[in-house]
Amino acid sequence: MKCSIIIVAAGSSTRFGKDKQTALFRGIPLFLHSVRAFQPLAEEVTVVVPAGREAEFRQLAAAHGIEGVTFVAGGECRSASVQNGLDSLKSLDGFVAIHDAARPLATPEMLQELLETASRTGGAIPGHQVVDTLLRSDDNGIVTEPIPRKNAWAISTPQVFDLKRLREAYRLSGGESFTDDSQVFIHAGGKVALVEEKTANPKITFPGDIRRLEILSSTEETEQ
Repeated sequence: MKCSIIIVAAGSSTRFGKDKQTALFRGIPLFLHSVRAFQPLAEEVTVVVPAGREAEFRQLAAAHGIEGVTFVAGGECRSASVQNGLDSLKSLDGFVAIHDAARPLATPEMLQELLETASRTGGAIPGHQVVDTLLRSDDNGIVTEPIPRKNAWAISTPQVFDLKRLREAYRLSGGESFTDDSQVFIHAGGKVALVEEKTANPKITFPGDIRRLEILSSTEETEQ
């Protein structure tokens, strides 16, 4: 199944305290884990990086034996970065997977399942049903109401869409900022299916997350 991959690695890493995308995770820069996992399934791979650092990321990839990847500058927000990635693709049809490079444990098996689901619905996203209690607060941190957790999902990436329809969805968005691509797709009338994650796929946000995920991934490998 024809698929292009856009890996978003253009964030400011404010909460991490330094550039997390080039921080080492299990011995290689964080962003390269996603490239290695998904490149075998991809027609083409684009990595969206902080503006002005394209050559730096390209050199890091080459130093670890990874070639054939396009590096483009990110935008002012996530939606703008994804739009830049879409603009860089040579493919005109098929499917596209959008993935946050800060999720290094995402697997090619998950991507394959998402592709198969998206071929039926137009869009597919991974996640897990919420089991914790959910509460809404006011701006001062005071609880205002409970949020029903029935049918509530926590969503991650990669997110897979029909490429033509996602491009059209971004055109229709008029530059509005969205927190993920499924919102852009749904806003334009697209249908998105949920796929239950079968393995851990957390996001690295804070410095301690690197070590936590290294332990988690080592434990999962031992159990297998």
